[in-house]
Amino acid sequence: MRWIIRLGILALAAVGAQRVYELLRPRVDEFRGQAGSRLHEVADTARVAADNVRSDLKVASDQVKEDLAPPVEQAKQAVAETVEGTTDSGKVPAS
Repeated sequence: MRWIIRLGILALAAVGAQRVYELLRPRVDEFRGQAGSRLHEVADTARVAADNVRSDLKVASDQVKEDLAPPVEQAKQAVAETVEGTTDSGKVPAS
């Protein structure tokens, strides 16, 4: 007897689950479609933002190179003059 009651409850649960599935399935498809379009929008926005960041970094790195070129050239000249001065005097600096 208990076995039949349990089997009946299990059958009612299965019927209820099937009904919930039938009711919610159209909404799931609708949400899936909306999520897919939103995902494409987000991906496009992220791609544009990444491209903007990439170009901004390129411009910034070029600007840093331009800004550092004169001091680097001056440092090279100073090192060359120092090396020339030490070799002319015959003294080799101790390391």
